[in-house]
Formats: sequence, C-alpha cells, structure tokens
Amino acid sequence: MFDLLWCTVCSGVQLAIEIQASCANRTLKDFKIKLEEDVEAKKKLAALQSEVQEFALGFRMPGYDDV
Repeated sequence: MFDLLWCTVCSGVQLAIEIQASCANRTLKDFKIKLEEDVEAKKKLAALQSEVQEFALGFRMPGYDDV
C-alpha cells in the first residue's frame, strides 16, 4: 500500500517538474498558464487523478456507510 502511495506522489512531483521545466520563466503564474494550455500535461494530470481516485475508493469514509 505504501509503495503505491509513494509511486503516486512521485509521479505527481515528476509531472510538476516536467511542466516547470517547459515554462519560459519559473514562476507560479507561468506554471499555471502552462498547466492550463498544455494538452499533454492535462492528459497526464487526468490519468494521475484517476489513479488517486481509484486508490481512494478502497478506503471507507467515516460517516458514509452507504458509499
């Protein structure tokens, strides 16, 4: 379980580094613009999001017995 969690965090960090490296300036403003405009980055982020959501479904949320 911790290996999967570590790999997911590592993938997120690597994606952020990749996006930052492709920015003209290394500012948060440029990072956000690049994230919005780069189609490939959006695809990778969506894939990472679905991995995280799939992982989270394996855990119960207190107070939500019907989910």
